[in-house]
Amino acid sequence: MKNIHFIPKEFNEIKLGYYETIENECSPTFLNGEITLNTITINTPEKIVYKLHSDNFTPVIPVCAAYIISLRRGFKYHKLSAKMLHIRKLDEETVYSGEIIDKDRQYEHPEPHPRQRERERERIAKEEEAQKYNDNELNEGQAGGGYMNVNLMEYIDIPFKPGKYEVYLSFCGLESNHTIVEIVEE
Repeated sequence: MKNIHFIPKEFNEIKLGYYETIENECSPTFLNGEITLNTITINTPEKIVYKLHSDNFTPVIPVCAAYIISLRRGFKYHKLSAKMLHIRKLDEETVYSGEIIDKDRQYEHPEPHPRQRERERERIAKEEEAQKYNDNELNEGQAGGGYMNVNLMEYIDIPFKPGKYEVYLSFCGLESNHTIVEIVEE
């Protein structure tokens, strides 16, 4: 990407995509190396510098995320399970949002699993049980988490223009930290 580069420079080497779920040097870090249960943390470049009038320009806003969500929270907030990216230009009120989805549908399974109905009943029962949990009880039990490394521009239709932008991620009733990224035309 000769027509676009990032500050800090480590973002220039990051592989981005729906299936890029490996920790890297731009992944968010946590106190004492531990991830707090039911948290989402993101990291973005401080600056994106681009040359608009070069050939094959592709706008990129890297977002690296780390998260850990309890199963109880996942079931309680199942209707908010979509991973949503949000961006807002600092001098504007409008927040643009988009869902992180597998656009290639690489792992779509056309035929249902033989036990699909039984699994569906079990899932519904767990969702109903989770509605009884208070916020403290959501921080108990098993959890799952991981990393994401995506290009925000693949999921949100927003003009790629110079300025300062606020970026954050939300899902399962949680919201990540908000980062500021500055886009600069060279």
